Amino acid sequence: MQFDDRVKAIALNRLLVYYPTFRKRVVAEFDRVSSLFDLLWDIEGGETALKYGKLGYRSKEELLKSCTKELLWAESRGVSILIAGDPLGDYPKKLMECNDYPIILYKRGRAKLRDSRFISIVGTRRATRYGIEMCQKIVEKISIVAPNTIIVSGLAFGIDIQAHKSALKYNLPTVAILGCAPDQIYPASHTNWSKMIVEKGALLTELPKGSAFMKLNYIRRNRIIAGISDLLIVIESGERGGSLITASMANCYNREVFALPGRVDDTLSKGCNLLIANNRANLFTTVEEMFNQLGWERAPIIASPTDSTLFDTPINEEKIKILVTLQQLGEPSVERIAQSVGIEIGKLLSLLVELELEGRIEALEGKRYKIAGATV
Repeated sequence: MQFDDRVKAIALNRLLVYYPTFRKRVVAEFDRVSSLFDLLWDIEGGETALKYGKLGYRSKEELLKSCTKELLWAESRGVSILIAGDPLGDYPKKLMECNDYPIILYKRGRAKLRDSRFISIVGTRRATRYGIEMCQKIVEKISIVAPNTIIVSGLAFGIDIQAHKSALKYNLPTVAILGCAPDQIYPASHTNWSKMIVEKGALLTELPKGSAFMKLNYIRRNRIIAGISDLLIVIESGERGGSLITASMANCYNREVFALPGRVDDTLSKGCNLLIANNRANLFTTVEEMFNQLGWERAPIIASPTDSTLFDTPINEEKIKILVTLQQLGEPSVERIAQSVGIEIGKLLSLLVELELEGRIEALEGKRYKIAGATV
């Protein structure tokens, strides 16, 4: 009986998806995963990952028949099977640069992935109002300066789902990398959002149909979020967590990483601040500056006084003078600011309070101020 190459790819993925060390060693040697499947099945002896993977299947034909049913299920549900190394398929090229790339991806959605530019955005599930607002502003700005960029995240609570929501709001395609099987959505409360993502982007997973929920799945999902990206932005993160794991993976894949700084005493900014302090991430200031740093081309936009900051809320000339003074002087006192901008102390204090509430500046000991996020 002859079997489709896609069936053999599904079968190989079933056997090796949870054996990354063994898979790294063998997958890179073959241009076609179907050829690799035929070879590995016939290997005799030795305690390889394949030997364990074959448990539960009495024969090669039994496995392939089961995978044929999975392919038919996928086709009936509009799920595409993207095979690594397929020159005619839509498998993302960036992932092929990673030594532990997924053998296949189950794709549900309309986005074209092969040659696209991807920006991954990750962060804590316990996102603050600051993190959510900044995520939205960053994605909005990306939609202006790079309108064809695909926003990638993991569909989780907090920053992940906000990245997807913002992309949809500002008409950017968005891809959700799932830590579950293609016939599941987790968390279930994001099912409606997943349907909208399918219309303007895609859902991707490497896990076979019917896979059990395991913590390992989400760690492995994070490597896809990192590997598919041209750059990764970490919005908020504690000292530990999935976002830092994703950033570490992105470092290993030689991807650019940016982190949004926060207050030094904010537990949900400690991870970002540590990434920056340890030179594992670039300091994020504005989308324009990020693109300039990478040498990326961007769509022409009309300049305005607020383009010097990330924030898009109206800002008057006196506030701009104060921000410029802080950028130039670092951490000046109220008296020094007043002397530089020529605003009397009473009015200046009122403006400083407004700027602090807007999240543009931070108050320091000794009646000094600095730009929000600048290193103390």
